[in-house]
Amino acid sequence: MAASPSAPSTSTCNWQDTIRLRLVERDAQQRSYEGIISQYRRLAQQALLLKEQNQTLLRAGARAGSGKPGEGGADNPLQAALVSSLQSQLHSARDELTLLYKTQSQSSQRLLTMNETLRERDELVRAQDGELGALRTQVERLQRKHEEDREGRREREKGIQAIEDELEMTRLELAQMEQRNLGLRNDNAALLQRWLDLKNEEAERMNDANRFYEELARRGRPSMDGGSRAGDTETDLDGFSTDGEKVEALSVSGAGSDAGK
Repeated sequence: MAASPSAPSTSTCNWQDTIRLRLVERDAQQRSYEGIISQYRRLAQQALLLKEQNQTLLRAGARAGSGKPGEGGADNPLQAALVSSLQSQLHSARDELTLLYKTQSQSSQRLLTMNETLRERDELVRAQDGELGALRTQVERLQRKHEEDREGRREREKGIQAIEDELEMTRLELAQMEQRNLGLRNDNAALLQRWLDLKNEEAERMNDANRFYEELARRGRPSMDGGSRAGDTETDLDGFSTDGEKVEALSVSGAGSDAGK
């Protein structure tokens, strides 16, 4: 139902276009025969004129044959017919000359119009050439700018790539340093533990020696050697206590330094 209103309008446009095309074809066909028709019209006019002149001459000749032999001059009908024919030809020639002048004037006016149109078109073409040159210059400038931007982008990408490479190398170096520091901390902790174990073993040996001498002293074997050994034992015990304090202080300091690391 919605397509029904458009169908008549379409058909109307179609037959109107058909009529218009047929009229244009008819006009073109008629214009193609205008030259032949004008020439035929001129030929018919000349034929009619020649026929009238021929009839006039025939009538003048008949009158001249029926007249007296001695008569002549201005009253001669043959001469009058010839004069009339020549005047008619002159008028026809003048009309043709007038028509030719008119046609020449029209052609000149048309030529001037065409020259003016050609000049305007030449000016338009020159203006378009100027605009085209300006556009070409602008396009070349934009192309150079685009190339410069592309080159700058390439340089920036190269710089960014170099910075990323340096950053990656720095990260690798940092990871290696952290690994090395972790290894050093582990080595320090192992060395400290070994040193503490060694000191503890020395302290145990000294404690065993002290207990041995104390046991001898309790059994009642006082002697000079024993006294001297007891003195040495007390000296060793004093040294052991001092060394024990040193070991404890060293272990505390080592633990503090390890926690700091």
